[in-house]
Amino acid sequence: MDARDGKSSGLRLPWLLKFLGFFPDIYDSLPAQFTYIPARKERSFMSSKIGCKLLTGIMFMVAVLFVVSPALAAENGVITGDMVTVDYEGTLNDGTVFDSSSRHQTPLTFKVGTGDVIKGFEDAVMGMKKGEQKSFSIQPADAYGDYDPTLSQKVDRKNLPPTPEPQVGMVLLVNPPGQRPMKAVIKEVTPEMVTIDMNHPLAGQVLNFKITLTEIGQ
Repeated sequence: MDARDGKSSGLRLPWLLKFLGFFPDIYDSLPAQFTYIPARKERSFMSSKIGCKLLTGIMFMVAVLFVVSPALAAENGVITGDMVTVDYEGTLNDGTVFDSSSRHQTPLTFKVGTGDVIKGFEDAVMGMKKGEQKSFSIQPADAYGDYDPTLSQKVDRKNLPPTPEPQVGMVLLVNPPGQRPMKAVIKEVTPEMVTIDMNHPLAGQVLNFKITLTEIGQ
């Protein structure tokens, strides 16, 4: 679920984008600080781990690398450090499907405990076993936070790139001086001003998931 790029993305989840504060007074020096970026489907997650144990004998010492078998992992359930693969569908309370593995034509794989996915999603897979299905809801505090109205701002059209013509739904990359770049969605366009929203698209939303754990690895 693409964190989401951030907290990610659909739940691509790159979806794991963290937004910083943005202040209207920076608009005075912005002609080149807005960039249009193309719409795309995203999801970011990943990595792996194995552990080892040193065995000592009376006459010799042997180092042995132990890799936990998939069968044992499946029996014990998901723990921190496991690499897991899930099929999922995410919906809002009104039934809207905001992301799914079928939409991306591939399941979601991520390493548990690295923060690659939103907290509520990671918490939900803990203890699950291979083949298990689960339905759960994630509150905004464990997803993309509450909606912040101060992140909705009006921008003089003169500060936007001359092309393409701004339209509702377009995505901008905003580069505030001294801060990290942020994504913003155009919400309203008038002859003089453009209203942009720098909240995550799922901010303030309760996220409902149906998932199937298909693989557990190390």
